[in-house]
Amino acid sequence: KEAHAMLGWLYWEGKSVPQDPSKAVAWYRKGADLGDAESQVMVGSAYFLGKGVPKDVAKAQEWYLKSEKRGVATAQYQLATRYFYGDGAAKDEQKALESYTAAANQGYMKAQTMLGWVYRGGKAVPEDESKAVEWYLKAAERGDADSQVVVGSSYILGKGVPKDVAKGQEWYRKAEKQGVASAQYQLAVIYSSGSGVDKDEAKGLELYTAAANQG
Repeated sequence: KEAHAMLGWLYWEGKSVPQDPSKAVAWYRKGADLGDAESQVMVGSAYFLGKGVPKDVAKAQEWYLKSEKRGVATAQYQLATRYFYGDGAAKDEQKALESYTAAANQGYMKAQTMLGWVYRGGKAVPEDESKAVEWYLKAAERGDADSQVVVGSSYILGKGVPKDVAKGQEWYRKAEKQGVASAQYQLAVIYSSGSGVDKDEAKGLELYTAAANQG
């Protein structure tokens, strides 16, 4: 079944062979029928997107559920999203929250950032800045650049964590190294104003320009 999944990936991505979603799904389906949980997720995604097979949201949900029962974080995240937005399943924010949390606890970065957004905005749960930053921090530590910007802002503003300008700048720099325009802009402001760092207008201009060049 591992070989089936690998062939599915090769045709899905067009690696070493011409991209062919239909062939990809055929191989993923063989792996899924043999019980490969990751292949089950991919078959679910194929049906949900209508990629390589006719779009069929009910079938997608069926395959996601098979994989979710095996504890696969990707499936937990996909099901959570379906439940949260009522897209392909009856809207159920509590189920969504449970599945997002299950995936996030396995280190699934997208689920961690989603939980950060949920708690920050009070979506389906009471607003809780501390919990929001806790989840954003987990994703930031795994390298998610947008979460690094959020964590940086949280420390700069003292929102959900004790105010710590140095830590805030540290997280902005991590995101800036990944080319994130919002981090470039925030650091530009800091350097141009000398807020918590030695004033460096040339560095500020360089960062403003980098952010502006991204549109």
